[in-house]
Amino acid sequence: MHPIELYFRAEKAESLVFVGAGVVAVTLAAWLLLGQRTALSTGLAIPLLLIGLTQLTVGGSVYLRTDRQQAELEAVYARAPAQFAAQEMPRMQQVNASFDLYKLVEIAFILIGTGLIYFRQQHDFWLGLGLGMLLQGTVMLAADIFAERRADVYTAFVARQG
Repeated sequence: MHPIELYFRAEKAESLVFVGAGVVAVTLAAWLLLGQRTALSTGLAIPLLLIGLTQLTVGGSVYLRTDRQQAELEAVYARAPAQFAAQEMPRMQQVNASFDLYKLVEIAFILIGTGLIYFRQQHDFWLGLGLGMLLQGTVMLAADIFAERRADVYTAFVARQG
């Protein structure tokens, strides 16, 4: 399989994982907020809902744009690999730089969540908030580590075309 197709096929597949995680998180948050109505469930629901909506938005937008983006890049590559590299390298450098920020935010969620669980475990709201932050931070960090590795391989391919 060609590296462009391989990269974008995996991007599209992971976007469905993001959408699925978002659906689960938002559904669980709604159940916790509407059905449970405890301090623990409210605290847990907040990060599930906010990050779940982000997962739905990001996953959905990546899924919807991927086919068009892949087709455009494959057409440029077929005509002129050097032009492809000149066009795609700045985008991939930005994508790769973004992973550093994403990982910092996700690790912060994990650390803050862990801190809340440890230091505020007698207070149900803060315990729930910590659990939700730890859960969502871990899910997002794991997904982004896979995406970052995939982007590194694709970026190396792009660089070889220039």
